Amino acid sequence: MDRSASTESEGDHGRANGPVDGECADGGRLTANWAAAAVRGVRRAAGGVPAVRVARSYRREWLGRDLGAGLVLTGLLAPAGMAYASAAGLPPVTGLYSTIVAGLVYAVVGPSRIMVMGPDSALAPLIAAAVLPLAVGDDATAIALAGAISVMAGVLCLAAGVARFGFVSELLSAPVRYGYLHGIALTIIVAQVAKMCGFSVGGENLIDEVSAFAERLGDGAFDA
Repeated sequence: MDRSASTESEGDHGRANGPVDGECADGGRLTANWAAAAVRGVRRAAGGVPAVRVARSYRREWLGRDLGAGLVLTGLLAPAGMAYASAAGLPPVTGLYSTIVAGLVYAVVGPSRIMVMGPDSALAPLIAAAVLPLAVGDDATAIALAGAISVMAGVLCLAAGVARFGFVSELLSAPVRYGYLHGIALTIIVAQVAKMCGFSVGGENLIDEVSAFAERLGDGAFDA
């Protein structure tokens, strides 16, 4: 009688463990399926990143020319970014950081292999007009305000891209765009040449700055 009770007990124990083992197996298969799906999703997302696609098809013989191009761009964009930051009323080092970060981010997610991303002279006077009256000479406040403007501009650009509003830029005539950019270039040149001469100039417009520059030179303020 004890032997039969023991047999029945072992049978009940086996029947009790059977569903548990099945549930564990199903759970393991479900976890494996989720893991495989996650890996496929990550690979699919990585394949959509331009930098990953370029890296997969990159050739070793391109490295020398790419390094040369990087050095040339660094020599051009670094001082230009610092000059644009100064024209916008920000510390020059912020222009350097903006140049580096923008270049790295665009290298990873940018769709074009030949386009260069960095600070733009066209934005300098707009940032200065928005930041300088509120910063009141405080560099930390100016940097915070410029950062907030950058974030808002990025969000608006993304929204405009999704809405396909690129055609709006064609509404501005070429002479207006060229005149605006050339005026900014002259403003930056006057400000930076004055600093190269060892002094700074100020004025409400370009003509006042040129006059102040000439007066300082006439007064013997040149200090190379």
